[in-house]
Amino acid sequence: AGAYGIVDSECPDARMACGIFVGLAAVHAGFAYYLQHQIVSGLARKGLHPSSHSELAKEAMHILLYDFGVCLYVVIYIGSFGFACYSFAMLSCGAGAGYGAAILLIVYGWIASTYLLAWYFCNCCAGAVMSHSQSSKQIPPPQQQPVMLGAPMPPQGP
Repeated sequence: AGAYGIVDSECPDARMACGIFVGLAAVHAGFAYYLQHQIVSGLARKGLHPSSHSELAKEAMHILLYDFGVCLYVVIYIGSFGFACYSFAMLSCGAGAGYGAAILLIVYGWIASTYLLAWYFCNCCAGAVMSHSQSSKQIPPPQQQPVMLGAPMPPQGP
């Protein structure tokens, strides 16, 4: 929508806003790849497999807290959301497709932050359930004799 707005609009402010939307879309797409690469390579350095939910959540939190690229992206992320809200004033001179790009960027801001929280907490919960189920598998259940219907009960102690 942003690229079409560059060509479609006759207003310089609207063309600039649409060009910024295209650039922000590229930054958001590039960061998704960057974050996934950082998490997987961080797990590989530790010799862990990405299927471990608790380790995946720990590595993601470590990267979110200590990686400079993430710090830079958070500023861009918040700024892009603010720019999308502000861009309606720039698009008022006539950019039909630009409005679509602005709305998509606002929706992306809400959905991405909600998804990040849901993904993190689901991995934490799944990791806790997996570790609990693995620890309960290590304790053998008490052995009981099978019960046979119609067979007399063995005598109980004195």
